[in-house]
Amino acid sequence: MLILFLMAVCHSQLLIAGELSLIPDIPAHHSPLIVNTGIKVNQISVLQLTSSSYILDFEVWFRYPASTWIDPGDIVFLNALSPVHKLPSPLLKKREGMIYQVQHFKGEFQILSVPQLTLGIQFRHQILAAEEIIYQVEKPRGNDDNFQQQLFEQLKLVVHSVQDWQLYSVKLFEGNHHFLRSLPFGLFSQVNLQIQLQKKRSYHLISGQMALILAPFFILGIFFLILFKKLISEIFFEGLLFLNNCLLLMSLEIIFVNILSLSFSQIEQGLDLFDVGKWLLIAYFINRLLRHNYSRLVNKNQFQFPIWLYWGSDGLVYYLALLGILSFVYSHSSLSCALTLLIVPMIMGLAFYSKLLHLISGMMLNWEKPYQVGDWVKIGDFEEGRVVRLTWRITELKLSEGGVLHLPNYLVISCSIKQLHQVDHQLHWQEITVQITTTYSPNRVESILLAIISQCPNVCHLPPPFISSKEVTTGKLDCSIHYCMENYGEGRVIQQQVLKQIAEVFQDK
Repeated sequence: MLILFLMAVCHSQLLIAGELSLIPDIPAHHSPLIVNTGIKVNQISVLQLTSSSYILDFEVWFRYPASTWIDPGDIVFLNALSPVHKLPSPLLKKREGMIYQVQHFKGEFQILSVPQLTLGIQFRHQILAAEEIIYQVEKPRGNDDNFQQQLFEQLKLVVHSVQDWQLYSVKLFEGNHHFLRSLPFGLFSQVNLQIQLQKKRSYHLISGQMALILAPFFILGIFFLILFKKLISEIFFEGLLFLNNCLLLMSLEIIFVNILSLSFSQIEQGLDLFDVGKWLLIAYFINRLLRHNYSRLVNKNQFQFPIWLYWGSDGLVYYLALLGILSFVYSHSSLSCALTLLIVPMIMGLAFYSKLLHLISGMMLNWEKPYQVGDWVKIGDFEEGRVVRLTWRITELKLSEGGVLHLPNYLVISCSIKQLHQVDHQLHWQEITVQITTTYSPNRVESILLAIISQCPNVCHLPPPFISSKEVTTGKLDCSIHYCMENYGEGRVIQQQVLKQIAEVFQDK
């Protein structure tokens, strides 16, 4: 054991001697070299949240006395994940006893902190500690706020190219890095550039503590809305419930980001899930509005939609939401997602072609309203009849001579439609034209015809019927009987009764 202890002590002394050998011989009472420095960021790229790394392209400049024997550009980056490449064409010039030096670097660096994304650069001299060289950020004397504001404005355009992120704050300052504290040269002069980014999201509008207070109120809001649902209209209830759920989801997102201590990759995955929830919430609200409109159409027009229409519209809305999630949340190509997801609707369209044809035809008839239930119509070459039922698939007619005719709606919209009588018009004028050969005078014939039509029980007396006649030849009259009736369907019965009585009266005359 004693031998092992002595070996460990010797090894540590060798390490210390090795570190001391890196530091050059410094004259006693030598004052440190003051080097003015600054950093210019050119580009931030390849921001990898899962590995907490990013690529940074930047320039570091130095200004120091020409008489010094120290090279301030011999620096090391403390948060570099791999060797930083020094790019060509550095600037080095001497003017008025001062040296101006610019070095161009590009490398992979580590994200400094989470949950708020902090990028940056930390560097110090490769060998010399603070007793020999001090880096000093050059800024206007006594005007640090303006200096930081200028840095902020310069970095705005650089950060703008980083997808989904925006600049929150920037700070360039000096700081010390402790290294080998037991040595006389154990404190290094260090320069720090901190760039804080924030997601372009809603959770920066209020603080995490405020969201923690508001979230329970939004949860209670759901129960209160459900409790008082019957006191407000359905559309108003759905709107308030949607707004309450949006605020609740936003509060939970703020709590997730600002309160919970998670890694940045976990936060990013969680935010994606919140985005998915937003898309699904919007899709649900749209479906509720569609269901409300369906109910209004059914109550107003007695037009019953098939159950698969509700499912189909719900599926279409959620399909569009899925397309939005893949395109905007997970950054897939919108075109490729659409082409992939269109396969299912195409298959369903081919499978339900006939049903869709009936449905679209029924909806067109419902919107155009060429007739309604109770109207008498003549469709194409089919017999006239009264509309007794109108569905999404067929129009049902009750014929005047009995029987029921079912016409498919896709066939109805391709035929001519003659409106014979509307249900909201209580009276309907009818005309019967007959030719009578008799020895009676025209006035006598008109009196007889008027008496016949007035005796019919289904003929209205107000307005009263009237007769018009025209003598064609001697003893031959063309007569038109005009009368009004309430029930259009009895027109043929009345016509048969009138013609029968006319034949009985004038058969011997």
